[in-house]
Amino acid sequence: MSRISNLAAAALLLATASAPTLAASRVSTAEICDYRLDYAVSLQGDMLRLTREGEDIEIHGDRLSIDGETITLDHAQRKALVRYRESATRLVPQVSELVHESVWLGIEAVELTTRMLAGDDPDEVTLDSERYAALRTALDAHFGHDHLAPGTLDGEDDTQLQASIEEIVAALGRSLGHGVADRVVAALFDTNGVEARAARVESEVETRIESRAERLEQGADALCGEVEALDRLEQRIGHFDALHPNGFSI
Repeated sequence: MSRISNLAAAALLLATASAPTLAASRVSTAEICDYRLDYAVSLQGDMLRLTREGEDIEIHGDRLSIDGETITLDHAQRKALVRYRESATRLVPQVSELVHESVWLGIEAVELTTRMLAGDDPDEVTLDSERYAALRTALDAHFGHDHLAPGTLDGEDDTQLQASIEEIVAALGRSLGHGVADRVVAALFDTNGVEARAARVESEVETRIESRAERLEQGADALCGEVEALDRLEQRIGHFDALHPNGFSI
């Protein structure tokens, strides 16, 4: 076997070993549509509440109050308000669930790649370890079953959430990096072994990750339509504007 082939195999291993670091940019939340939320949203029984500094909006049935003052609405506005509350009540837990699933799927993909490159059993991948506690806390704070924090709907502007994701990916990359040099040296003498390992990693990721990622993408597309419908209802109601097109990915 030529030295060029062996060096190519070593380069392949190095490229594959860097996957956890490169994947950091992909461990994020589902891409829904280009909107941001200017209010904190919370579900409180039958009431939908929107709050930001200096403003408190409560929606209960077809009644709207802003900073404690009941707003007079015509029939069309009341109908739009009822639809808005019902739609937002459905949307909040759906967005939160989608974001949680997409983040954990990305983390699982990185950990799966890391373990397989280290020669570990991919069936031992688990996401319930203590290392993920900070990420769970940050996710729950921004995307809860009954609340959404203000900001981009994908959490890209949430520095605590993004820092938690980046630290996890960096830690996984460091754990893999300890053994990379030895495997590169071995790759110079075992091209077939390197190629086989890379093929196993690719196959495992396709089997465990890709179909679920496609399902999440389809769910994100569906939620985008609901977000756009909410924005149109806000225009009909005419007394608050919580959703804004923003050019970001949710």
